[in-house]
Amino acid sequence: MAISKSPFYSLLWGVSSLVGGTPPIVPSIEVPVLDEAPFYFTVNGTPEGCDPAFYQQLAGKGLYFDLRPYPINRLLARFDRGEAQMMLVPSPEGGVPQQPGYDYLGPVLTMQDYLVAAHGMQEVDLQFVTGLRVGQARSVCWKLCRQLATMSSETRSVRSIRQGLRLLESDRLDLLLAPDLIFESALRQENLPRERFVVRYRDPASIPFYLALSTALPEGVRQQIRTSLASMGPDSYRRLCLQSLGPLQAGKTAD
Repeated sequence: MAISKSPFYSLLWGVSSLVGGTPPIVPSIEVPVLDEAPFYFTVNGTPEGCDPAFYQQLAGKGLYFDLRPYPINRLLARFDRGEAQMMLVPSPEGGVPQQPGYDYLGPVLTMQDYLVAAHGMQEVDLQFVTGLRVGQARSVCWKLCRQLATMSSETRSVRSIRQGLRLLESDRLDLLLAPDLIFESALRQENLPRERFVVRYRDPASIPFYLALSTALPEGVRQQIRTSLASMGPDSYRRLCLQSLGPLQAGKTAD
């Protein structure tokens, strides 16, 4: 799936109460985001996905955010170098990230890795993968991915989870490794009934994601973000994500 790669493509929000040229509480905060569906993609030039939905609501408390999409490796490199003012970061080993220079809110989101099949009975362990063709998207390899690399399965690279679902249905894969949220979103985008697939394994270890705020931001701004996030309620990221990719938007093609 092709998506806009321009690092200068931005999405800017404010609140309707800022009228008459009144300046915002802070210049727009740059937020690097993952340029991959379901997190951020464009349809006819319009940003859509989980991150636009989440930051749009977070901005409804008087803040301005400038969303800038990056590939996964560049995105994480910006965080590692301390260049991001604010971004959602995974913690594959669990617990609060330890990268200095940031305050951490959350976890804002958790995801589980699934092994999905087009049919068959659900399993309770990983022994059944021996000799099977397992599709893995070209992205960050977390715990379950590393486990599979030590087993006698045939790993095959796929461009996306959406492509992996099509390969499952055409019997060109036996299993697909897919984070749960990306799997559910891909079903919506491909307009595929949930009952066509079975989750044969759920990694018991969830991957938490934290909202990292640079300590270079004024404390008043960080506090305002904390307050805004708390007002959105628990599991707000996942809820807004699935709403933004709901059934009425199934089958959309990202730019």
